[in-house]
Amino acid sequence: MASKTKRFTYPGVACIALTLACGGSQHAAEPADGTLTSPNWSEADSEAEAAALVDRPREPQCSGSELDASRLARSGLCNIEGHSAPLPELIETSLLHESASAIAGQSTEVHLVLRNTGTEDAELFLDHSCGFENLSTKVVTDSRGNRLDRVGRQDCPLDAACVGQVAHFTLSAQGKATITLPLKATVTVIGDSCEELPGRALSPGRYSVAWQTPYAEKPFTTALLVTKLARLAKSRCKEYASVVAKKAEPAIAQRLHVQKELLAACLRQQPSQEFADCQMQSTTEAQLAQCSEAHHP
Repeated sequence: MASKTKRFTYPGVACIALTLACGGSQHAAEPADGTLTSPNWSEADSEAEAAALVDRPREPQCSGSELDASRLARSGLCNIEGHSAPLPELIETSLLHESASAIAGQSTEVHLVLRNTGTEDAELFLDHSCGFENLSTKVVTDSRGNRLDRVGRQDCPLDAACVGQVAHFTLSAQGKATITLPLKATVTVIGDSCEELPGRALSPGRYSVAWQTPYAEKPFTTALLVTKLARLAKSRCKEYASVVAKKAEPAIAQRLHVQKELLAACLRQQPSQEFADCQMQSTTEAQLAQCSEAHHP
């Protein structure tokens, strides 16, 4: 989620304001019916082609017992011009953790682990078209079983420009390759062009997230705890406004006005504790400008 900050503009300085906004992702969205958006797994055209892919000179990072598949796929170091393939029989897939927590409106990560339970190296040919996250569908439900993660179109395909990206990994015996999937504690809204639009943050509470991936026949389930955003106590708003005004406005004649604006905004809409700490701990105007606040309940 891209956070945007709006600034109050005073003579000689731009001061961070306490108005909040969130942006949308440009990734292609997964459909609401739970079907995969990825191309079907396909066997290599022949044994000779598969052997040629394995024997092709490759980057050393693409082999080992501890592989960050997501990072390597993004780097392109392990990409091949070939086909994806089903996982070898001795590869077991699971979630690293079956529970996760996130502040309402913010993001966390879920880690899918491919383990080689065999005694020999295993060759993995993983499709990562448009990113692993776009090959996995998720269904977020509340305690009553109501789906909350997807509003809008249901037939959004992958971007044709990124279809067919395949990464080749050699996973050592008893090794593991980790795929990282982002999980936002928000309701995602899909526009007419399949773009993700800003959606409301999930209310604090407990949710269930079912992941359907190309790496297992049955979905995996994550128990998601959404917590409330910690906010600056109103009793500290006066201190906050004074400290930040001094950092934001070097001109004493204008500082009082800035301080009054910040105090009023703080009392009206308390900033998050994280945002307030960032501003109060900043030592330069540039650092102050880098503090950002997203919209959370």
